[in-house]
Amino acid sequence: MFDRHESRPALRAKARHYLVLALGMLAASCSGASSSATTPVGTTPIAVASGSKGRETSAPHSKTRQQAEGVSASLKTIDDFRKKRTLTLGEARRFMLLLVNRDRASMNLPAVTLDEGAAMESGDEHARDMAANGFLGHWGLDGSVPDIRYARHGGHGVVMENASCVTDEQPRGVVENPTIDANGIEDAENMYFNEVPPNDGHRRTILRKEAIRVGIGLAQPVPGRNEIVPPCTSQEFVGPEVTALDVPKEAKFGTDLVIGGESKTSFGGIGITRVDLTPITPAEANKRRSYTYSTPGEMFFPTGYKTRIAVVVKAGKFTLRVPLKGEAYAPGLYEVTTWGESSERGKLATTGLALVRVL
Repeated sequence: MFDRHESRPALRAKARHYLVLALGMLAASCSGASSSATTPVGTTPIAVASGSKGRETSAPHSKTRQQAEGVSASLKTIDDFRKKRTLTLGEARRFMLLLVNRDRASMNLPAVTLDEGAAMESGDEHARDMAANGFLGHWGLDGSVPDIRYARHGGHGVVMENASCVTDEQPRGVVENPTIDANGIEDAENMYFNEVPPNDGHRRTILRKEAIRVGIGLAQPVPGRNEIVPPCTSQEFVGPEVTALDVPKEAKFGTDLVIGGESKTSFGGIGITRVDLTPITPAEANKRRSYTYSTPGEMFFPTGYKTRIAVVVKAGKFTLRVPLKGEAYAPGLYEVTTWGESSERGKLATTGLALVRVL
């Protein structure tokens, strides 16, 4: 891929060209994507973090995280990071956050904060998977898509994802506690943001008006002989929580699944969908350039609508009891979604998402 005997500027130019080609293919094929208005990137959980406990939290300046990932307090501006050139994992995340907010500010949009909970953890899972397997796409090698990964790390909402990585389908390890080239981080953000319509899925995701937080996933592939490989990146943008969902992680077949919560917008209904993840190859992940939300296997509506079981709604709070019996709710993994109004995604859209395993 890259010859170490070449000059450093030549190597950097070649790495940039390689990543541009990969992102260009993604943007071109993704321009017609529907619900995931972002650019795809492949992923499969290789090292799945144990995940955040409960709902995700936003911790823009967590001392524990900064200390663990080696964040220097002296790095405050974009130029500070550029001058340092090689960054710790934590510094690379914060450099990309500054670049994202620079780009949002250029379009008069407010800054987003760094989400160090479910969004970052699912982004790391995604980036590590791509780095270890050499592919790009929203689909993970286990058959997962961004919202599924986010939910299994404790997130209860919808994410919009950007990602970048190599696409040669070569297996590599992932460098633990890596040093990240600052140029690689800036190159990735610039290529996301400098896309031109109609092939501008990454740019539109960065400029999502509803976004208030972003989880930044990073992984550095182990280079092969005579290789210099750019870092793989994942940006998981999260909007405000419009539905607080209370769903158990597990429920026993033959009992009632009790779903509760509170909606901060117009409540439309609750959907339940069986999730059967089918593993795919890196080659297949490279071909899948978009994804759509699952169609609920069964929808439940409030009292007054035609529905098998009515959702009880009172003062914005809702409750639903679903008997887990029959083939429709056989043991397995299920996705619970809430539906309501969304200013960005149309009158009726997914406002919340959680996973439950029926035992």
